[in-house]
Amino acid sequence: MVNKMGYQGEGEAFFELSNEVLRRRKKHICFRARGRSMSPFIRDGEIIEIVPIDIKKIKSGDIIFYRSNSKKLVIHRVIKRILENGKIVFITKGDFSPTFDQCIHSNNVLGKVVAVKKKNRIIRFDKGLMRLLNVLWAKVSPFNPWSYPPLRIVKQWVYRILRFIGLPISLTIRTGLLS
Repeated sequence: MVNKMGYQGEGEAFFELSNEVLRRRKKHICFRARGRSMSPFIRDGEIIEIVPIDIKKIKSGDIIFYRSNSKKLVIHRVIKRILENGKIVFITKGDFSPTFDQCIHSNNVLGKVVAVKKKNRIIRFDKGLMRLLNVLWAKVSPFNPWSYPPLRIVKQWVYRILRFIGLPISLTIRTGLLS
């Protein structure tokens, strides 16, 4: 969702910087996402936070930041994790994309998206209800053209229930992102 979808910076320079910060220095990075391939979870222009990740801890439903086989930087959801010749390979897909990406080898993964800033709130993808929603989305992703309307209704009902019982809707932790 970055360079592939219209990231404005220098592709190779941004890759080198991201690689240095995430892999070597083990720090998080934040930047503005470009494109619509991850809509509705990540929309064009929203700020995302990416953290370094141990490849063995990436699971179905996680959103990863990687370098594609065509050298483009991409942010897509892990649909499946498989073992190929003793190495971990990921099958990924943009939430709004009708097709799956090529298999992504673990050495091309730079980090994991853990949060997105939407207007004035921060939504964490790695905890609680959003983690569960990410896993469910990965399961229904092959059928996504049909899944948007019913899932939008489910989201509205979840928000109504949360408001009714008095829980904060954002369910977020304001640490790390843009600090």
